[in-house]
Amino acid sequence: MVCTCIVPGCSARTRKIHGVSFHGLPKELDLCKKWLRAINSPKFGEDTAIEALKNLKVCSLHFKPEDFEPNPLGAKRPALLKTAIPAIFTLPDDDDEEPGTSGTSSAGSASCAKRICLECRSSYQLESTLTPTSSPSEDEGVKEDWSGKKIIVNEFSLMSLFKFCQMCGKPISSKTVYDAGAQRSVKWTCLGGHSGTWKSSPDVRGMPEVNVLSAAAVLFRGGTYTELSDWCQTMGVQMIGSSTFYNIQKTYLHPAIEHVYTEQRSALLARVYLEQMDGKRPHLSGDGRCDSPGFNAKYCHYTFMLDSTKEILHTELVQCTEATSSGAMEPMGFRRGMNDLLDTGLDVEVMATDRSTSIQKIMREEFPHVQHEFDIWHTAKGFRKKLLIKGKKKGNEILLSWNRSVVNHMWFSCGTSKGDIEALQNRWKCIPHHVVNEHQWTDKDGKRHHCDHAPLTPEEQKRRMWLKKDSVAYQDLMSLVFDKRLLKDLQKMALFKHTGPLEIFHSALLKYLPKRQAFSYEGMRERAYLAIMDHNENIVAREQATTATGEPRVKQVFCKKSKQWIVKKIYKPHTTKFIQTLIEKVIENRRNPNITFKDPTSSLTQPQPPLPPNIARPEAAKKSCNVHHSRAASEMSALQ
Repeated sequence: MVCTCIVPGCSARTRKIHGVSFHGLPKELDLCKKWLRAINSPKFGEDTAIEALKNLKVCSLHFKPEDFEPNPLGAKRPALLKTAIPAIFTLPDDDDEEPGTSGTSSAGSASCAKRICLECRSSYQLESTLTPTSSPSEDEGVKEDWSGKKIIVNEFSLMSLFKFCQMCGKPISSKTVYDAGAQRSVKWTCLGGHSGTWKSSPDVRGMPEVNVLSAAAVLFRGGTYTELSDWCQTMGVQMIGSSTFYNIQKTYLHPAIEHVYTEQRSALLARVYLEQMDGKRPHLSGDGRCDSPGFNAKYCHYTFMLDSTKEILHTELVQCTEATSSGAMEPMGFRRGMNDLLDTGLDVEVMATDRSTSIQKIMREEFPHVQHEFDIWHTAKGFRKKLLIKGKKKGNEILLSWNRSVVNHMWFSCGTSKGDIEALQNRWKCIPHHVVNEHQWTDKDGKRHHCDHAPLTPEEQKRRMWLKKDSVAYQDLMSLVFDKRLLKDLQKMALFKHTGPLEIFHSALLKYLPKRQAFSYEGMRERAYLAIMDHNENIVAREQATTATGEPRVKQVFCKKSKQWIVKKIYKPHTTKFIQTLIEKVIENRRNPNITFKDPTSSLTQPQPPLPPNIARPEAAKKSCNVHHSRAASEMSALQ
């Protein structure tokens, strides 16, 4: 029977190389596994069945001289010690050895080999260079800082690299694995006496960098730990725990957000101050957004937007415990924000809000020097609802055909008045004449007036459903058009201000503050800052995308409400440069020895407002009391 050595790359056979002995694998299971780990054969591993290992042989070329028992009698086949393990995986060159001159196994082991076996050599080269096959140059394009590329590696593929020493190529005899969140560390020792420690990511002052980056990547993109944990569990990815995540968030992430947001806000205010010195007083618009609809909201963000560039200038967070009710949070946030902006030296000329009576009172009594304008969007929306209600009455169906035209005329009247209140009111009062097909008329003072549209053709007049002055529908429409409050409010809409861009920001805010999830007071504040930085970075510098030929890109969108196709611009993708600035600040905070982990106050650079108390709730009963009550309830139900 011809014996063949099972060591990969070894060509020793009983009929080819004389003087080489062959030894079977140990019967002891633990020792046999050590042999298999050292041999690292792709065909036979530790999980190979015992029956398949009985006839396998390892030649004496892979053992050291001290692995053999003394042989004073000169037996042909030397015996191995019970503790012997294959340790030599080098083979002599074919030119260095002739048949019949290799000697015993000791001589073969003692001869200095000149090349590593193919399997060992390929593994050693892969572990030593760690360069991709497509890039022959060493370390080309590889970054050593936090922005370098990260790769998800299967645990089996990773640990397969720790079978041979990178220094001498000999098998690794022992290794210890340590896991710290998303980082893995391996401490190893080889049979050649070398040892070392390998880490999957560098440390930042003793903390794994990947742990800090994982927490930062989740928060700065508007995610939550629950989403991260669910994804990692599904993928089987090792990740930090919830307590570590929230400690990193409080100690390093939140202070970094406050620092970067404060710097960007200061730069924006400085620019507004320079424009103010040139005689351009700022125009602002404001609107509130609660964390849940109705009168059960806990938090309210009141945001101030610069009307000229649509940048967010300031935001105020109010908790319901600070106000008398949920409805009082928005006026409180507005008052705080206005006082803060004015105290910093800002000379606001125009402030545009919705028609909230509370805010009207605040503006009238506390800020009379600021011109108060109403949002046209909210006014038109309210007028449309009232007109739809009138049109649903029996006999008033004709009003539904005029709904869109009348609302559009409100937008037209405000948009073309250019601050002239009298011109706005005159255009609005054209409705009673236009709806009855009168396009030229004389008022009580003898002045001639006419509609601003072009003369209608006979066909256009026939297609239109005109109202009659003696109809109920006409009277209902006039009751809305000449409503005293509406006519009074129109005087504050001559500058054509609207908070539509703020509504768009509130929609984008859902990425960072979804209403279906609850956050702490600090979480609500910092996530709002993230949304503002994201908005300000893209709202001004974002440009329209172009085709390969340089033409602006557009798309057609069907509006379900108007039943029309609308052409919209296609913009370039959003940028997130602010995230890079935030992460750099986080790494800087971690490297600062004065900032203590799990102590958020050590990293705060700005004075913090007093945290409002939580909503009062009864004290929780002791566990023993809960058990007693549950048993009593079960006994009462059993008696019944």
